Amino acid sequence: MIQPSKNRGTLSNPDGRFEPQTREHFADGGDIEEDILPPLEPFLLPKHSKSVISHNDSPDISRDIFDALCHMESE
Repeated sequence: MIQPSKNRGTLSNPDGRFEPQTREHFADGGDIEEDILPPLEPFLLPKHSKSVISHNDSPDISRDIFDALCHMESE
């Protein structure tokens, strides 16, 4: 064991001695590799919608811009 030098402080230096909580390392077995699950396979769910935009009452979008956007979506 290391002997501390006289008048040089302590061997341990705990973090935050004025903190209300302390932290300690705890081995809970989470690093065991036998419990690793296989990766999930990706899957897609179909989405059935009537249209891209069903109704527009916004005064800041003119009708010709709205028609152009709808035409681009249908191509």
